[in-house]
Amino acid sequence: MKKNKGRKKQTENKSIRKTSKTRKRRRFFPLMDYRIGRVLVFATMLCGVSVLCLFLSSTVLFSIKDISVQGDEVYDPKFIIEQSGTKLGHNLFLLNAKQVGEKLENELPKVDEVTVTKKFPGKVIINVKQAVKAVDVEVDGKFVSISCKGKVLEVSDVHDDNLILLQGVDLESFEVGAIVAFADKSVGTKVFDIIAQMGKNNLNKVTGINFNSGYNLIVGYDNRVEIDFGFYENMDYKIRTAAEIINNKLGAKEAGVLDLSEVSKENRSYFTSES
Repeated sequence: MKKNKGRKKQTENKSIRKTSKTRKRRRFFPLMDYRIGRVLVFATMLCGVSVLCLFLSSTVLFSIKDISVQGDEVYDPKFIIEQSGTKLGHNLFLLNAKQVGEKLENELPKVDEVTVTKKFPGKVIINVKQAVKAVDVEVDGKFVSISCKGKVLEVSDVHDDNLILLQGVDLESFEVGAIVAFADKSVGTKVFDIIAQMGKNNLNKVTGINFNSGYNLIVGYDNRVEIDFGFYENMDYKIRTAAEIINNKLGAKEAGVLDLSEVSKENRSYFTSES
């Protein structure tokens, strides 16, 4: 009888333990459900606030209230604004400033560069730079005038002596108001890079750039010095050398040929005077 009682007691103890564990589990899972539910509520509220903010920003907030045109007076400001496609009441936040600038550059023949700036909460500034003739490209007896950005501005029978004459290159297309297309795609980059670097080094009187002599690049300067740069390589060093010689070592009226074709290899330059 005693043994049976012991077994019964042990059985009762086990059932108590099981009941205790079951109770603990029953308490644990509802707590987890509560926490998950609370997180879901907060997440839903956050999404709702985000949607509301997005709705307000695209309708009420950041509405364009002012559009101004600055820079060169090439076209009537109202016409530029109309061509931009930007209107009062449009959302400033959603405006693609770069895309609008490129659109105006492509559609306005007399404009070289357009910068569109957004000023929150509701202002747009369109800054316009006029296209100015920089280079005449000789093609079959015609002279195609283009800007430093490569935009074709005029086709004439006569070369403008105030422009740099570019020879020895072929054009695929040269429609007025559009970007010129060189047969050799690298030519445009080379030409405008040369002009920019020479200007940076105080050589602002370039009169001609000639690609006719095989691989030699010949640049005319001030109608008195012919610079033979040789291959188009190490141009930064060659142009700095040319600037040092022309600006500091040659006379103001001295004319001749400056040979820099091997200066980057031999560190020597040669000047042959005309007189």
